[in-house]
Amino acid sequence: MLFRLAGRAARAGLARDQQLADGVRASSSTAGRPELSALRGKVIAVRREDQSVWERRAPLAPANVRRLTRMGVKVLLQPSNRRAYPMLAYQNAGAVIQEDISEASVIFGVKQVPIDQLLPNKTYCSFSHTIKAQESNMPMLDAILSKLCVWPSVTTKLYACEVRRRHHLVRKEDGKFDPEDYDKNPSKYISTFSKKIAPYASVIVNGIYWAVDSPKLLTIPDAKQLLQPAHTPWLPTSPGTPALPHRMLGICDISADPGGSIEFMNECTTIDNPFCLYDADRNKDTARCVQRPQLAYYLYLFGRSL
Repeated sequence: MLFRLAGRAARAGLARDQQLADGVRASSSTAGRPELSALRGKVIAVRREDQSVWERRAPLAPANVRRLTRMGVKVLLQPSNRRAYPMLAYQNAGAVIQEDISEASVIFGVKQVPIDQLLPNKTYCSFSHTIKAQESNMPMLDAILSKLCVWPSVTTKLYACEVRRRHHLVRKEDGKFDPEDYDKNPSKYISTFSKKIAPYASVIVNGIYWAVDSPKLLTIPDAKQLLQPAHTPWLPTSPGTPALPHRMLGICDISADPGGSIEFMNECTTIDNPFCLYDADRNKDTARCVQRPQLAYYLYLFGRSL
């Protein structure tokens, strides 16, 4: 997580610090890039980890520091005898070993920063462990918010899959897909989308062409099945990190076919009413005019358990 603690006078430096943080991350894997010359004269810091006496990880290795210092970046390093790399290795790479890191505009770490050590007008790059509203770290998040401004930039992996006809359409008689035959005889085919693809998706964006004799992607019984409680005992839960009731969270259907490829899509939404809520147990929309712009453009699904 990258967050910035800033007062009004420091806001102009946000883009600069974002560029610096991006450049430092890029230098970890790529050396000699001409676009990184803008880093010259900048000052960054590596803070000492203090969340656990067993924490030996470091956000930057001596090799990374060497690349940065050769590009003209001043690297401050808080002294620590717990890192996997010895301080001498950092010093030989060009780092300045000192306790005071207030000169740096960007501070790198591994774990969250203690509240009493948060410096104003700085950009921090570390794992804050707040994205899931972890209860133990809410006081730290409150402290960050109390500094007037926060600009989070969380790196999240999003896995997307483009589904084509051959991925889910099969002929009833032999389980194969023939595009030419399907165009002529779509009624001879069924879709395996609800069993092979939908159960592994959190959000589905549907924009396919659908005709009356074509197989449906999702039926009303499929919706009930997809909204069954998720059984994920391997995932830790707590009052601050509750488990999702089911994997499927929303559907964005731009095909404009009510009752079509997604059978339970009963009506088209509008800009004024951009989404509706669907109760799979009763097969009905429970709210046709919901003013929640932050959830716009999705058809949200839920079961009675919610």
